[in-house]
Amino acid sequence: MAQKKDAGDAKETAVQKSDKDTAAEPVEKPANPQAAEAVDEAVRIYKEHPAYSQAKRMQEGYVDCSSYVWRCYAKAGIFFGQKEYAPTAAEAARWCQEKGVLQTISKEEGRDKTLQPGDLIFYTKRKGNNGRFLNIAHVSIYIGNGKMLHADGDSPAYGDPWYREAAAFGRPSE
Repeated sequence: MAQKKDAGDAKETAVQKSDKDTAAEPVEKPANPQAAEAVDEAVRIYKEHPAYSQAKRMQEGYVDCSSYVWRCYAKAGIFFGQKEYAPTAAEAARWCQEKGVLQTISKEEGRDKTLQPGDLIFYTKRKGNNGRFLNIAHVSIYIGNGKMLHADGDSPAYGDPWYREAAAFGRPSE
């Protein structure tokens, strides 16, 4: 059974429910070894069912969206500029831009044909402007086969990468 969300956290988005008792869905194997390690770590953390908490996100057993993807890539030696603390989703996107690996979303029939397993998908704030880089408020990791893993107000869950408006994607392992 999934752990409950930390009571002190405000929740901006609707929680996507998934059956936490089932095994993780298969993913595509990324060609890049760092991306492969990040995707493997994303699935491993998903199976642990950490609780969602922005306040406790760097503590063992807790995640939010940006600490989740940071931990996945930290395992592969990529820290988005900070080895001790996960940056926000917006700051991870800024890091991708500074490295030249942030790309705009080019949709074809509602799906981006250039996504590769291990890519980070950055999402805009649903309403208003948060004052952050590109108005980014959320991040997920694409695992292939039309699926992503993310922590959006609950333990990490599988989801459709296009469940909300995406601003850009980054390929940190390039």
